[in-house]
Amino acid sequence: MSDAASAAARITTLDATRGVAVIGILLMNIISFSMPAPAYFNPMSWGGTSAADMAAYLLSAIFVDSKMRALFSLLFGASMVLVIDRASAKGENGGKVHFLRMVTLLLIGLAHLYLLWQGDILTLYAMCGMVAFLFIDKAPRTLLWIALALFGLGLFLWLGLAVPLLTMGHMVDQGSLPATMQQDWEDMLPIIGGSADAIAQEVTAMRGNYGTVFAYRAEWLVAPLAQFMLYGPETIALMLVGAAMQRSGFFSGGWTPMQLSKLGWGLGAPSLLMLGLLHLWLWQAGFPAVATFLVAVWVSAPFDYMLAIAYAAIIVLLVSRHSQSALVQRLAATGRAAFSNYLGTTIVMTTLFYGYGLGLFGTIARAPVYLFVVGAAILMLLWSKPWLDRFQYGPMEWLWRSMARGSLQPLRR
Repeated sequence: MSDAASAAARITTLDATRGVAVIGILLMNIISFSMPAPAYFNPMSWGGTSAADMAAYLLSAIFVDSKMRALFSLLFGASMVLVIDRASAKGENGGKVHFLRMVTLLLIGLAHLYLLWQGDILTLYAMCGMVAFLFIDKAPRTLLWIALALFGLGLFLWLGLAVPLLTMGHMVDQGSLPATMQQDWEDMLPIIGGSADAIAQEVTAMRGNYGTVFAYRAEWLVAPLAQFMLYGPETIALMLVGAAMQRSGFFSGGWTPMQLSKLGWGLGAPSLLMLGLLHLWLWQAGFPAVATFLVAVWVSAPFDYMLAIAYAAIIVLLVSRHSQSALVQRLAATGRAAFSNYLGTTIVMTTLFYGYGLGLFGTIARAPVYLFVVGAAILMLLWSKPWLDRFQYGPMEWLWRSMARGSLQPLRR
């Protein structure tokens, strides 16, 4: 293989992995697009209780939820290294290029959050990307140690929510919750899925016109700060792990198939075993609200991180073996246009589910709602490659690049 062909194959590996991740992100987000927020954490809150619906919940909780966001965070960190190194190689200030990109991403993310969908992740990535830059030039081993410390910090911060939740939940079960704590408990209920009134309010709002949806979304004004406090440490950590992987040659052919296979199975098998046991226990217990919520956001977190890294290893291994296949090429194009695909799915899904569109919010059970993901994934695979055969960037990638550089960038090839 020529040097040019080898370089192209290495870029395809990273892009195709990102393509899998952006489709996986929609697998995560489809419940938040189509159902009240508590349904994401607990199948008893909304979405149906048939065998198919329960199976859909368990499969998503074990294999997808949080893992795809973690995988995307790893890839964001790897891409940070590429962008900074390429800018520096051109004689540009890599740090300046990076921070302009993050500021622009923050602005786009805030518009996405307040104007389109409250589940935005771009604001978190922008803020975490700024912090991650402080460590990005460290050696891979050092990056991993910093990431490990941040993982620990993130789990400790969640402990501050877990302890009062467990304490109040136990008191409620025993009928001994003091009156002075009643309001705190009621404030927690909409989050963990135990408030029928909050669910009804959300369903009514999401089935309303754009003004009604916008007014409901305005309640999320502090969401970026809360999101950063709770998810910032783990997201920065995952970005640093991704940066370490990129610097070690993980995405560029520096790891042998045997190394990738050992990492994939070595992290993936025990993670899936633990996640399976946790969710078997929840299922047998009837998905109690507090326990189910804490397993989703806290207890399962270390296994989610490990499984995301395992996924990355297995995807890189498979893509490197089939880099010239039509499917891999389309996945790579989907990954190169990941920003456009992420924002595009928001526009499509909110139009389908919100009241100012078809108004399907809360009307489709959990299992069949994944058919929308299948349709969206097919669309991503169909449009991305023909577009990128003619243009250098996806539409939103071009806008992001133009805004960050302060001038319209060439688009056509």
